[in-house]
Amino acid sequence: MLPANRWLLPVAIAVVVVMLTGVGAAYWLNNARKQPALAALRSSQDLVRPLLADLRRANTMNDVRDVGGRAPQALTGLESQLRVVTGSSDELDARIATVLKDDHALVEATQSLGALDATHLDRWAETRAALSTASTALARDASILARSDGDAGRTVVLPTGIASRVSGVVGDFAATTVGVSLRGLLERVGNAATSADLQRVAADAARTAAVVDTAGRSLDASSPQKPIVDAVGGALGVLQRLGAIDADNLTTWPGVRSDLGSALGKVPADQAAGDHAVANVNDLVARGTQRLRDWRVAYAAAVQSKKRDAMALSSYTGDVRSALKDYAAMRTDASDFVTRVENGSVTWTEAFTFLDSAKSDRQGIRDQLNYVHVPDGLSGAHQRLVDVVQHAIEAVQSGYDGMNAAYSCADFSSCYYADTSGWEAFHSASKAITQEFAAAESGWESAVASARAAVDARSLPAKPVI
Repeated sequence: MLPANRWLLPVAIAVVVVMLTGVGAAYWLNNARKQPALAALRSSQDLVRPLLADLRRANTMNDVRDVGGRAPQALTGLESQLRVVTGSSDELDARIATVLKDDHALVEATQSLGALDATHLDRWAETRAALSTASTALARDASILARSDGDAGRTVVLPTGIASRVSGVVGDFAATTVGVSLRGLLERVGNAATSADLQRVAADAARTAAVVDTAGRSLDASSPQKPIVDAVGGALGVLQRLGAIDADNLTTWPGVRSDLGSALGKVPADQAAGDHAVANVNDLVARGTQRLRDWRVAYAAAVQSKKRDAMALSSYTGDVRSALKDYAAMRTDASDFVTRVENGSVTWTEAFTFLDSAKSDRQGIRDQLNYVHVPDGLSGAHQRLVDVVQHAIEAVQSGYDGMNAAYSCADFSSCYYADTSGWEAFHSASKAITQEFAAAESGWESAVASARAAVDARSLPAKPVI
């Protein structure tokens, strides 16, 4: 026989079944609701995980740049997963969305690694800061997510040690790169043939130093490569001073050489390249000093020669012009004398006296012209002046001979010297000499002007290229 409360057991079983069925349904509904967000989280981590794993294994800048090159594809995938959870009012969805945004920022920073190379090391400081900020935010938001959903929190891949690893790789690369740059500049100094070559090295050293300075400031103070990069920067600073070395400043080299030796002593670079560079500049400066010394001697001699020739030309032209001035006065006197003869107002005594004096005066002019020192290049023009004066002397002699013939005439009273062939020769020659003298004088003046221009334009020894 059943107890009086036998009906309670079925009721209790029914209640339990109903309760279990409700809890299960609620659990199932809640789990189903979370699946899209959790799937988006897992998919996102599948995109991020290989990038972070490869950065942890990176040993070279090529490894780092390779990860940066793959980042855009990962960003596209992350943006797709973000759209799944963005805008949801669910708390879990919102926290997963925050984590995915942190992942997106982290991968964006990773993308910047693809642009790091020898000429863009200055970008590392900004990239490192972005990696650090994104890593810190991701660690914080992953912890918050874990408190809401432990499994979800454990799904997040954290970039632990990534920044430190990449910093080491970048530091090694920077030290190697700047060392190679320095060695290349030292080799160019070792092959420099002129101070202009050194000045070009100095300009390139300045540009390289700017990159090295930025690279050095981007490295952690604790980085083992930072002292190397800073030492290279110091050496580059000394190389920039090579730009001051030229023909007027060769004496600056000893100071630069001393500082360069000290700077290179701190750099674990190719010592042979540094030694060769110093030896080459030593030789360049020594040769340049001797060439400058020889040039100064030659330049001073050339200046004195030019000055001496200019003074000689001035003295010569002064002497000749003085003689020609006197000769012109003689010609005026002769012209006046001929006019008086033609007017019949000159006595025999006056005529003999005039012609004798005219001949003697012209011989004096000729002798002045013959004994003056004639500069090079003017001999022809000068000789034509002498020839004109000689013709004048001969013409005067013809007139004198005509007077003698007339004076010896048998019937003296019927003879007049102006009617003789000698006098006629004198008269005709005087007219011809007028034109001959004008042409000779004009030619001489032109030759003198050319000679003066040649002296003025005479180039002095050019300062040697050092």
